[in-house]
Amino acid sequence: MISEESPTIPASLAELAEFESKIPIIPQVAARLLNLTSESGANMLAVERVVGADPVLAARVLALANSQAYGLPGQVVSLHEALMFVGNKSIHTLLCDNEPTPPLPPAPKDVATLQRRLWRHSLNTALCAEVITPRLNQTARSSFTSEVAVTVCLLHDIGKQIMCLACPSAFMAAANDASTKGQRMHEVEFMHFPYNHAMAGAVLSTRWNLPRTVTEVIAFHHTPLAAQVNTKLTSLACFANEVAHALENPDHDAAQLELVDRCTECAIPLRLNPESMRVLTDMCRAEVATAPSPLS
Repeated sequence: MISEESPTIPASLAELAEFESKIPIIPQVAARLLNLTSESGANMLAVERVVGADPVLAARVLALANSQAYGLPGQVVSLHEALMFVGNKSIHTLLCDNEPTPPLPPAPKDVATLQRRLWRHSLNTALCAEVITPRLNQTARSSFTSEVAVTVCLLHDIGKQIMCLACPSAFMAAANDASTKGQRMHEVEFMHFPYNHAMAGAVLSTRWNLPRTVTEVIAFHHTPLAAQVNTKLTSLACFANEVAHALENPDHDAAQLELVDRCTECAIPLRLNPESMRVLTDMCRAEVATAPSPLS
């Protein structure tokens, strides 16, 4: 049942989507990017690295590239491609226009801690996708590139951002329940909201006119066989997400067993078995452990 402790919970996905304009960009990312994009001839790889450190900003850039202004609505799928289309000047303008009105108050300490954890998980999932994709069977990765895989994995949990913003108390309660009871967040959320983060993220993606492929991955990254446009890409996002969760679990052995159990659906299109999952997880662990801070 839905918790009644917070009457401010948006009653529908349509109401939740009204918070879209208030989702903030990470201040350190915005400041660094404003400096970069104000320089003539700014290094595009440097710009991409900074934009890729914030899922919300990455989604907004992708939305801009898919707007009517660029004549390719719904066709630009990767962040790399989006940045090539929009250019530094448009990104600079996007940042200048993105201040919420009125400004958001600082989040309580426990909510801010959870937001940092969500942010780090999104980055870890994208990094895992970058490691996993080129090591998949060629048939398994035939329908997507590494750049597309990294982009969709960066955005896969965007629904959590807006749910946490719209009603932090209910979202914190769901996160605490998932942790203490050992349950899946996307299932526990239904005890506190009339939707879960996959549904919320898909509505955001549709509102931003992101490609159908991206929306599908966000909607079905926990149930990849339900995907119809690109089951393999959605399965990759599912696997990268679960690997990232496993890496965040200090009990590596328990995490590996849990990983195999949670990846029965995505293992089929990706042609994975328990041993290949273990090898890929170890590769991701090594990469995540040595990756520099995205804001360094």
